[in-house]
Amino acid sequence: MTNEQILNLFREWLQTYDEEKKDAIWQNQSAEFRNFWINKIMNPNYGELIDSELDEIIRYLDSHARGNTPETEATAAAMISQGMWRRMFNDIHGDKKLRETMDRLFSEKDGGNKIDSINRIYRLNEGRKNSLSLYE
Repeated sequence: MTNEQILNLFREWLQTYDEEKKDAIWQNQSAEFRNFWINKIMNPNYGELIDSELDEIIRYLDSHARGNTPETEATAAAMISQGMWRRMFNDIHGDKKLRETMDRLFSEKDGGNKIDSINRIYRLNEGRKNSLSLYE
């Protein structure tokens, strides 16, 4: 395929892409994830996470999540099982050091600090079988 053909296909796609609608969807999902993270994951008094609440968040993260349709907007095709996603979030929620390190990673601006947080997450998650890190 030539560059011109690719450019033409891209122009065709742009004509069907509703940027305002997609931006609104992503803004809403982002706000819902932040709310979930702050009020449930980071809240040590919240108690056990409820599967139906987790499933909604998981649908935002994985296009292969249970309940998604071809029209569902998701961040990635992670292809992590629903149960594994649930275990991952419950492990993060239940472990103060892990959840605080994950939270720090999300807010880091400096690449070196992000690397340090990721390395710490690997150490803290060692031995858990939750697909958060390679130590499975």
